[in-house]
Amino acid sequence: APGGARRFVVDETKTGAFSSRAATPSSRRAATSGGVGLGGLDGRDDSYVLGPDHRHTALGLPAKLPATQAHYLVDFGHVALGGAYRKRFRVQNLGLEHAVFAFDKASLHSGGFDVFPEQMPKLAGAPFHAYVDCDVIFDTNKGVVTGGEVCLDVPLTIKGAPRVVLRLTAVVDTPRVAASSDALDFGDVKVGHRLTKYVQLHNDGFVPCAWSVVKPARRVGTGNEKGEPEPFRFAPSRGVLQPGERVNVKVHFAPLSESGDEPFARQHAIRVEHNPELRFVSCRGAGRLADVRCDHPGGAGPLEMGVIVPTPE
Repeated sequence: APGGARRFVVDETKTGAFSSRAATPSSRRAATSGGVGLGGLDGRDDSYVLGPDHRHTALGLPAKLPATQAHYLVDFGHVALGGAYRKRFRVQNLGLEHAVFAFDKASLHSGGFDVFPEQMPKLAGAPFHAYVDCDVIFDTNKGVVTGGEVCLDVPLTIKGAPRVVLRLTAVVDTPRVAASSDALDFGDVKVGHRLTKYVQLHNDGFVPCAWSVVKPARRVGTGNEKGEPEPFRFAPSRGVLQPGERVNVKVHFAPLSESGDEPFARQHAIRVEHNPELRFVSCRGAGRLADVRCDHPGGAGPLEMGVIVPTPE
């Protein structure tokens, strides 16, 4: 290489981890024959070699133009706004000399990313071929992260060699669920009996969502001032829905007392983790006691049976 610059290659392992490897031209050919891949995201060959000062004017390029020998993609896929996610890859030196490299922290932080370890160690070359496992953290709680697509190019600078660019991509979504109904009317139900209806919850987004039913606060005038159990109950009351998954939730109405003139009415909130909005399901039903009444022609007073003749029967 001109100026004595070393060459670096980046390969993707079968497990999905990424490996950045430093090699001399001869060791690079040996590594490539052993299954190491090298290529850009767009298929262009821009891995021209520059000297240690990163200057190249023979091809008419501007001075101090950073040389990039490879682009690689780290895709987080669809992630939920409010969560933190991790991707791990390996950086290994396959060359003969020690390798010193570092990530551009400013670029990482500008997109809500971070990398660990914070200080990259010097990697020994042959015969040890030292390596280090790196973790890229994508924290969607940071203020710089908003919903939608995220695409960030992060340079991996290597002392005395062209850089490698990691492209970090993600799609940030807000988890949500859709309910088949937002109001349930149970009508009149006898005290001590139970009536069951169903509400179907559907995750129509692209990220898993953890949902739960919030119990309504007890209020004066709602027909439950005696501390009796709530007449409405959801089963199950919480769960996790994968993208496209549905669940049928049972809603039981079991009054233990008469509701009087005003029926029981509750508004249950369905909360989704990492989503500030709530969905509400209104439940309404009346508890009725069995109405048994005995009337006779005489009206008030005892029931007159009259005179009868005794018989063996």
